Amino acid sequence: MPESIIKILRFEGKADGWFDPPREIFDVPREQVFSAARITVVGEFQSTVHEVSIFITAGPDNIFVNSINTVVTDKKPSVKGDTTLSHLVPGVLYNVNITAKGFATGERTLITVELLELDSTVANVTRDILLETESQARQNNATVNALTFGISEASFAHFMVPPKSFPEVEIGRVPFLKVRLSMETLNYPWYPILYIDVSAEELVMAGYLQLAFYRSTDQAPFSQPVAVVLAQVLVRCRPAMVTTTEDSLELQFRHADLLNPPSILIHDPSAETGVLGGGYPSIADFEAQVNGYVTQMITKDGPLGFALPAYLESRALPDYWDHVLNMRLEFLKFKYETVQVHGRPVSYLFIIFSMNSLGLPPACHCDEPSVMDTASEMGDNLAPTVFEALQHQAKQGRPLSKIWSKVTSGRTDYTAILGAAQVAAFGMSQKTFREAAKPYAFFGHDQSSSTSKNGAVYASVRFWYSVSLKKAEITDQGIRAVIDIAGEGSAKAAVRDKCGHDVLRASERLRITLRNNSIKWRPSIEFTSKNPREITIAAIADAHDVGKPEVELDFVGGPPPPLDQTIDWVLTQIAEGTKGSLGKMASDQLTIRLVRSLEDNGAIRLQFVENDFFKDEALVLLGRLWSRGWE
Repeated sequence: MPESIIKILRFEGKADGWFDPPREIFDVPREQVFSAARITVVGEFQSTVHEVSIFITAGPDNIFVNSINTVVTDKKPSVKGDTTLSHLVPGVLYNVNITAKGFATGERTLITVELLELDSTVANVTRDILLETESQARQNNATVNALTFGISEASFAHFMVPPKSFPEVEIGRVPFLKVRLSMETLNYPWYPILYIDVSAEELVMAGYLQLAFYRSTDQAPFSQPVAVVLAQVLVRCRPAMVTTTEDSLELQFRHADLLNPPSILIHDPSAETGVLGGGYPSIADFEAQVNGYVTQMITKDGPLGFALPAYLESRALPDYWDHVLNMRLEFLKFKYETVQVHGRPVSYLFIIFSMNSLGLPPACHCDEPSVMDTASEMGDNLAPTVFEALQHQAKQGRPLSKIWSKVTSGRTDYTAILGAAQVAAFGMSQKTFREAAKPYAFFGHDQSSSTSKNGAVYASVRFWYSVSLKKAEITDQGIRAVIDIAGEGSAKAAVRDKCGHDVLRASERLRITLRNNSIKWRPSIEFTSKNPREITIAAIADAHDVGKPEVELDFVGGPPPPLDQTIDWVLTQIAEGTKGSLGKMASDQLTIRLVRSLEDNGAIRLQFVENDFFKDEALVLLGRLWSRGWE
């Protein structure tokens, strides 16, 4: 989508080393997703960089919405975002406070802040993948209902959380030592760097292999190792859809490269309690053996060759496709694409499926109190992540360690726009959505009511109707469905005497029709507050604006008495009853629950961002995908 500026704010005044101008207030005409800010600092005197902090709050109570802390070069516009995205809604006044430093005493200063909506081409790329997949299938005389999940390299990097347990292997020439294996880093950045190589169709990860040597008899949870080995490696892997009882996404090892010679730190060299107790004749022999151990790990050969494949396969990854409702998904392929996010290239992996409805009746869904992903949820108060540590590092003017230059050279620094870079896509073609809507095509309802007039004339009406879904289509503004209603009923009226006996009565049959009535679907992500949380991806039906049904009665020349005295009431009951019940029933019965899952998979989180609709082509639901495993 093209860049859209929510608001341009200007802060001007004199600085005294520190610049703290009065706050600015703004509102929005429609709901918008705040993603980043373009900050331009123009000082009166020449200065290199300025530390800038922006705080956005809502209403008179200053409810926190978002914040940005960054370093900006003087007179050079810089786009910076936060780790989260925020929904801004109309009818709320937002406060923007800004502080900055790095100015001279009395220096005239102008800081321009352009608040930016989410600027990402991921929805367009997703649409193109869906259309291309179905087009290729038609050329091969095959039928495919395309559905895809798109995950960015920024999300994959966040899934590389520290392992909760480490494999241990008995090592050495005699039973004395064990080695504990892990993949991590001990300095900036604090996580294995990961990016997607689109041209090679691989995920590339860099980090430290750590081999910690302990005495085999030492069972203390926080015991000190007798030696620690660090080896900086570059690991290339590819995704695979592995089928066991379900289809699981895994990262599978391809090969690894040693970037620098291993660093060996020996804490206890003795034969009694240290490394030489493992049967090594000398420290030099131990170091030679260590180099062999590292070679085994990067070549996937020998007793320690399992370490890197095991690390990759143990990463918790999204599995929403295992929790689709009333649908069967057939995995087709992976596709690698580059998406532009605030002008920066970010690589994505798309997992493509073909979907077929199982044709079963929609499952009963008992709603529990749920909370929609709103501005407050978008602004979850998360503990600082490793990415925020990187941002803090940049803020302090410290570049990434030079040892990583051969890994990060030419790669996008998406940490500056992390929230936007972690936006994932869930896309369905129009053809696929129609397939998903099939089981929801028919439902019905019946109701009755009665009344009396002047205590003498009694009337009742009973009617029932069935609803059929005629078509579903994607428009520029959403998903539109056309429904028809057909029903029947009867109306009765009677005059009763004081004893309650009918002295005059009449009844008539009636028919109800409502043609080409429109309802809308709104894709969304909901969750419950229980632990673990339950997440639902659904197309929520809005049928509260249904039209007025037509009512046809069998009589000719007007209703017979005493029905003629209550016919207006009968028609009102049918019109209002049909409209009211249809609005509620359709909203319940036509809400299509696509995915329902517990959020218990490695602390992975998916938060609703927004929807994109492409007329007669596809819908794309966007959500921020990240892991809380760093907390």
